[in-house]
Order: sequence, then structure tokens, then C-alpha cells
Amino acid sequence: MRFNEFAITSFPELVIDRELPWDANGFLLAYEEALEPYKEEFELIILLNDIKNIDILISKRAGFTTSTLPFFSPSLISENELTLFLENPILNSPKEYPQFITDFFWEFKEEQQRYKNIDKLYIDYFEYLKTIDSTFFVEWGGFESMIRTLFSAVRVSKSGGDFESLIKGDSEVVKKISEQRNSSDFGLKNIWPEVLNIISVLDRDPLETDREIDKIRIKFAKEIEERDPFHKNVILGYFVGVLIKERWAKMSEKVALDILNNILEG
Repeated sequence: MRFNEFAITSFPELVIDRELPWDANGFLLAYEEALEPYKEEFELIILLNDIKNIDILISKRAGFTTSTLPFFSPSLISENELTLFLENPILNSPKEYPQFITDFFWEFKEEQQRYKNIDKLYIDYFEYLKTIDSTFFVEWGGFESMIRTLFSAVRVSKSGGDFESLIKGDSEVVKKISEQRNSSDFGLKNIWPEVLNIISVLDRDPLETDREIDKIRIKFAKEIEERDPFHKNVILGYFVGVLIKERWAKMSEKVALDILNNILEG
């Protein structure tokens, strides 16, 4: 049966510090039959966990981290399958992965190259979402792509480097930032008002910074829902929030610092 979108109104509010009656896997299991029509769309969202897991393994394989951050779950493939994929990305490319993931490993063949360019894999993912015929994925993909590009701009701004050659991310956002590099919001607030709040928390304690940015992410997903409250976007946006909360179950100050440093310092 198709999920009753009205039922979403009875779900607990998504708040970082408030527990839910289920984790992400529990949510999927509890509504397995009802969510079946949205299987492909949920897999698109879950794919972000696989990319995070790729990030974790690449960092370790390249010798840049000894982080004990556990694998993100749910994921499209197992840890063992992912390990085999990284050992031979061409031969062991999972059928669940879109072509852009294999292309990344074809472009960057050495572990250290992959580690240094991992941000491109995230950008490629969010750019891929923007090609999906779905208002939710176009908006969510665009917002997350902007955030990654903004982080790159902040990184370049702090280092005093050349914007045109060093910023990585969404080409349209890169162009906007390059044109308005001296603006406090990099010229982005008219498109994404959330930019000002994101920039305002970047100099806080790493754990607090990460937490505040995730609150902004949840709020943005919720606003996509509210524009069409009885559409399937409601379910997709809620699940994005569930995964963000799931991430916080794994978070510690050290892990937050590692993640934030990796994003902001490069």
C-alpha cells in the first residue's frame, strides 16, 4: 500500500537532542511495506551514508586518520563489499552505485589523491541529485552542494588563496562567490538566506558548529516539506532528518573536530 502522507503529522518532531522511537534502520523496518513505493528515492538518500563510509575508509587507507567513527547505517552495501570496491573500484563496482562514484575512482587512482579530493565526491553526489526529476532532490541537492562549496570558499578565504583556481564545488555557486568574494555572505543570501546563519557558527566550538549546521539542514528539509505538506517530499524530508539525528548518535567532540577540520582546512 502507498504511505499515508497524513500519518507523518503524528511523527515525533525532529530535534537534535530529542530521542526518536526508532533509529534509521528501525524507521525503515517499521514502515517497510508502506515505504516500498519510494524505495528508489530512499536509496538515493541512503547513498550519502555510503559516501561517508567511503570517506572513512579512504582516510584510513591513506594514513590520514585513526578515527574510530563507526560506519554509517543504513547503507547500500556492506563494509566488506565496500572494502573490496576500494581495493579494485573498476572490477568490484557495486551495481547499487551510480556511475559518478566509479568515475571518481577512475579519475583519482592513488589513495592520497582520493583523500585530497574527497570533497569532489560529495559535490558529485549532490550534483547528481539535482538531475533527478524531483523537486525534493533538486532543492536538497542544491542546498547541500552550496554548503560544501561555501566551506571551500571559507577555506580559501582563510588561506588567502586564489578563488578562481582553488574553490571546489557547484560551478554556479563558485561563479557567484568569485564575483562577490568580498561580501560577508559571498553573494549567496538572496538565494539561500540560511548562509548567514551557517557562516555565523563556523568559528564556534567544533561540536557546537557541527550541531548548529545540522539544525539548519533539518530546518531546510522541513521547509521543503511544508511547501507541499501532503506530497511524498514530506516523507523524504523527514527521513533526511532521521539520518542527521542518526549521525549524532555517533558523534563526539573529537569526531566533530576531525570532520570540521577536514572540511574547513582541507
